[in-house]
Amino acid sequence: MPSAAARKAHVFFTGKTGAAQYISRVFSRTLEYLRYESKPENHGLPLEGFYSETRETVNRKGVVKIIAHEMSTLGGEKFTVSELPPSKPVKSKVVAPQMYVGDYTVNVEKFDEIILPLLQASLEKSADTHCVFLMDGLNRTTACSNAFLELLREAIDRPGKLHLVSTMAFPTATNSGYTPNLQSALRYITTHPRCFVHEVTAQKFGRSADLLMGKLMEDIDGVD
Repeated sequence: MPSAAARKAHVFFTGKTGAAQYISRVFSRTLEYLRYESKPENHGLPLEGFYSETRETVNRKGVVKIIAHEMSTLGGEKFTVSELPPSKPVKSKVVAPQMYVGDYTVNVEKFDEIILPLLQASLEKSADTHCVFLMDGLNRTTACSNAFLELLREAIDRPGKLHLVSTMAFPTATNSGYTPNLQSALRYITTHPRCFVHEVTAQKFGRSADLLMGKLMEDIDGVD
C-alpha cells in the first residue's frame, strides 16, 4: 500500500488545446465510476458536484455557434452560467453581478448561489466520512468567482476526507492568457502535495479514468 506521503487526496485532469473531446470522455467515465462507488453495496461514497454543457444554434449555412454554457448539479439542478449577450460586450470586463469571458457574460451570482453551498456541505461532511466532489471544472468561467476559489483552496488544504475530482484549464510555465485569479489557482494546485494532476491526451485518454480513480481509491482505502 502506498505511504501516506505518496497518496493524493485530490485528482485533477487537464489537456492542451484540441483535447476537449477526450477530457469530456474521461469525465463521463469518471462520473460513471463514482456513481458506481457511491452505491451502498460498494464503497457508499457520498457524491456531489457539477458538470457543464453547451447550448448551440445552427445558422442557415450549417455553422454551429455556442450561445450559452449550462451547468448542472449531480442532484439535477440546472442553470445558465454564461451566455452571449444580445450585443457585443463593451471593453470593460466587469459588469456586476456578471463578468465577461470572451464575448460571454458570466453569472457569478447564480454560480455562487448554487455551487458554493454544495461544496461547503461536502467539506463539512468530510469531517466524518470520505466523500467526493466532482467538478467540471476549474476554468476561466468558474475562476470569475473569488468565493469559489477561496473555498476550493480551503477544501484542498483542510485535513479530512474530502476528495476533489476535477477538470481544469491546462497549466503552462507562465499560465499566460489566463486571469490572475486563474493563474494563481493553477499554480496552487500543480505544486500542492495533496493534488495529483494528469494530462489527458488522444493517445492515452482510454486509460486516464482508471488511473485517476486508482489514485483516488489509494487514498480512500489507505486513510483510516
